[in-house]
Amino acid sequence: MSLGSFFGGIFSTAGTAVGGFFSSVRAYLIVAVVVLFVVLAGSFYWYYNWSQAKLQLDAVNQTKLEDAINQQKSSFDQLKKDSDNLVKSYQDLQQKQNEVQKQNDLLSRKIQQYDFQKNAITNHDATEKTINDQTDQMLKNFEKLSDPNNLTSPGDRVIPTPSHPKKIIAAPPSPKKGN
Repeated sequence: MSLGSFFGGIFSTAGTAVGGFFSSVRAYLIVAVVVLFVVLAGSFYWYYNWSQAKLQLDAVNQTKLEDAINQQKSSFDQLKKDSDNLVKSYQDLQQKQNEVQKQNDLLSRKIQQYDFQKNAITNHDATEKTINDQTDQMLKNFEKLSDPNNLTSPGDRVIPTPSHPKKIIAAPPSPKKGN
């Protein structure tokens, strides 16, 4: 056996062994690459489905948030409108109170000028009737002013008549404003 044939036999056996090794590694690599592609495709498919479901959920949540914002805006607008109405009602009530105070001051001055003792002695029945009538009128005025359904009308005003300065009668109600 020659040395060349000995080494040739070793190298040919080694070449076959190495060639067989590389061919099996190549097969494993091909299988690994195919498995990697399948795993990547499955991962992309899962990620796509997951992101689509998340987008749909986000769209539903956004719609709910927009509805809540619109409801809050309408509630705020209604509260502002109610607040404006309360301020207007308060101003109207304040104006009515001022009118009533003026009427009370006028009546107070008239009562101070009225000589009850002299008139009670000389005209007993008329004095009693006047006091009773005016008390009834005052109670009616107070009832109208305190009626929550009649907040825009000051009611009947009590004023003295020009024909007889000592006699006090009820004036007709003033016309209603607005409405």
